[in-house]
Amino acid sequence: MRPEHWLYTLPLRLRSLFRWAQADQELDDELRDHLERATKEYVAKGVTQEEAYRRARLDLGGIEQTKEKCRDARRVNWIQDFVQDLRFGFRMQRKSPGFTVLAALCLTLGTGVNTSVFALLDFTMLRPLPVPEPNRMTLLSRVSDDRFSYPDYLAYRDRSQTFAALAASFPTESSLDANEQSHLISGEAVSANYFETMGIAPFIGRWFTDESEPVAVLSYSAWRNFFNGDLSILGKSVRSETQWYTVIGVASPAFTGINAPIQTAIWVPLHMWAKQYPQRAEHLLDRTDPSLRVMVLGRLEEHVTPSEAAANLNAVDAELRREMPATSEAAAAPLTVEIIHGAPSPFSRSGAAPLDILFVVVGSVVLLIACVNVGNLLLARGTARQRELSVRAVLGAGRGRLLRQLLVETFLLSLLGVAGGLVLNQWSNHILNAAVDALPVEARVAIHADLSLNSRVFLFALGLCFLSTLLCGVLPARRAVRRDVYSILKGGGTSGDRVRLRQVSLAAQVGLSLILLLCAGLFLRSIYRMRAAEPGFAVQHRLYALTYISAPEFTRASGLHFYEQTVERLRALPGIRNAAVTRFLPLMITGAETDCISTGRTSPFNATFGVISPSFLTTMQIPLLEGRDFTVDDGPSSLQSFSSAKLWRSTYGGRPMPSASTCNWGAVTRRQPKSSALFATRRWIRSVSHRKRTSIGLLPRGIRASRPWWWRLRLILPRSRAP
Repeated sequence: MRPEHWLYTLPLRLRSLFRWAQADQELDDELRDHLERATKEYVAKGVTQEEAYRRARLDLGGIEQTKEKCRDARRVNWIQDFVQDLRFGFRMQRKSPGFTVLAALCLTLGTGVNTSVFALLDFTMLRPLPVPEPNRMTLLSRVSDDRFSYPDYLAYRDRSQTFAALAASFPTESSLDANEQSHLISGEAVSANYFETMGIAPFIGRWFTDESEPVAVLSYSAWRNFFNGDLSILGKSVRSETQWYTVIGVASPAFTGINAPIQTAIWVPLHMWAKQYPQRAEHLLDRTDPSLRVMVLGRLEEHVTPSEAAANLNAVDAELRREMPATSEAAAAPLTVEIIHGAPSPFSRSGAAPLDILFVVVGSVVLLIACVNVGNLLLARGTARQRELSVRAVLGAGRGRLLRQLLVETFLLSLLGVAGGLVLNQWSNHILNAAVDALPVEARVAIHADLSLNSRVFLFALGLCFLSTLLCGVLPARRAVRRDVYSILKGGGTSGDRVRLRQVSLAAQVGLSLILLLCAGLFLRSIYRMRAAEPGFAVQHRLYALTYISAPEFTRASGLHFYEQTVERLRALPGIRNAAVTRFLPLMITGAETDCISTGRTSPFNATFGVISPSFLTTMQIPLLEGRDFTVDDGPSSLQSFSSAKLWRSTYGGRPMPSASTCNWGAVTRRQPKSSALFATRRWIRSVSHRKRTSIGLLPRGIRASRPWWWRLRLILPRSRAP
């Protein structure tokens, strides 16, 4: 069709659509004029007036039929029919409010669960960074490991030719002093070009451009929560950990860092952050030291794909490996470059993938149950309306027209269900945030799960609306229009195949519900068994308090003295039987990793270790298989340690330990004579051990830590009575 024709017909069609009353009046006038002209022609031939008018109408073929042909020629009648179907559907819903509410509630549950699941999936897997051109923001990784040494980052930044910029980030726990209080937060120590790589503008102030400058940038939420949105914050000094920084900027509200779901509160220069503690700056520049590795983020050059950037980086990496041979097979693995979506870390995404799949399966089953339930309701309603549909068919409505009408009614029900599902999604978002606020401080400090609505969630909900219409509306609508009209008008009953269909759908609904209830029951049973299981340590009447002290005046000796005094004062309180200090609580899936070599083994293995006070085992009532507990005489000079039962079995095969065995933890050799202690429980070890962590060893306090051991410790308090 020529463009000139479109330019001529399009305004006419739009006029017929939006001014249909005027167009119909003009059509009536034109047909009346045509009849008058045809009648006059027959009268001129000697025919009577009545006969002439009858012949003119016969020639025209019927006025109403001609009007329908003219409306079909406009090609907008389907829109008018749809509007009429919507009006009729709304009238039917108002006529049956009980049916409408029941069907809408069923679909609200199904679509609400799936919308919330998709919002979680979008948050963890799909959501791009809130930066300009997010499709150019990438993350470097190697065999699901997204951490690199700082010298490697510098080499990639200087030698790569496919990135407009490469930045480094080290997400870490930190502290922020505000209003004479110290707050536990999440921070990022970043390279000087971090914000330039992101391409974002600050809310107020500026970004830093020098890693040796003692300045900091606050997040918008930290600025509002800790400093009450004070516009004069620029130029003021704040303390984070042991360092004072001058605030020079506040980030935009949308940008909360690159380590989702962790929300960053402060950004500081990487080198300035590393200078706070002894040897940290040396660890930063050591290519072989695994204790301080950074995430590498890059903004691709225009028209460069991630595969091209990965090929260029692997060439650079091969050149580096020739200059400095890799110390492990993992360090020689190829680099990958991927666009950042959701959680940037490959380990975070791989950890969230099984949970996302489980939620998708459960959400799909819930939606299917809701659709089958609504389908049964529609089948029953179709039986009640079969006489109405038969009368409409006799009056000239075709099966396709009736099918569209019934589908539009189902679409309105689905639309109500999706609207309720979006409201349910917002409620679930608030419930999730409230649940996060109820978690212990170390678990909730940096978590920010934003499941609010966005364009992707809204489009997914709209797709659910159409899917629900098809799942629960097509079969009942087809059954409703495929009937013997005359037998129904004569008072015939419901056909047997329709009854069988309702029975099959009811059986399917019951079966799916039983499957869902069975899964929920198994889940609750697993939770009950976990709570009832014996963990290997005492949990009743045990309280713990998280201490987070980063005073610059604290040294190793003064920090040790501080905790000794704190423990003694706590023991003197009424109702407190004992007190102890530990770096990690039992069953926490965290801990410091290091290489371990024992006299019972010839090859090193990876293990986790923690720091405890001498009374920790007694306080937690952890039994010993062999040896004794730590005493106040055990310290840096004695180099005592004890290991888990799993480490004992893997090293000595469960045999009694030699009287003078040694165990090399990292760079310090510790003796394990008969004074070593061993856990008698397996559940703790199995729960804590994950990934490459094969065993656990505990050291006396003050032995070794990448930051001062008093940085973040927990006080364990067993009470003499229930709180």
